Amino acid sequence: MFVFDCYSSQADVENALGFKWSGFRHTTIDSSDSVCLVVFVKGGKVVYWYEQPRTIDLSHIASKLGYSRSDAKFDVERTDWVRLKPVSASQHQWEVE
Repeated sequence: MFVFDCYSSQADVENALGFKWSGFRHTTIDSSDSVCLVVFVKGGKVVYWYEQPRTIDLSHIASKLGYSRSDAKFDVERTDWVRLKPVSASQHQWEVE
């Protein structure tokens, strides 16, 4: 699983994925600050993707390293808004607000 922040370019996404992705043209991530892009990959292919509106902001978990199946587990924090927090931060650096 990959999460890309606002204004991520096609080159950024494809470099992180490690392959060309023709479906990028259907996203608005390269020109939008209102969504994050979530991409699920299996066997070197995109199997599902969606644009998450920033009403649930995933920008703080955006990572070009991606998340393995075992690392893609998050706790939900509810304050003024919904925020995901990685259960294990072993491979990533996280900002604390």
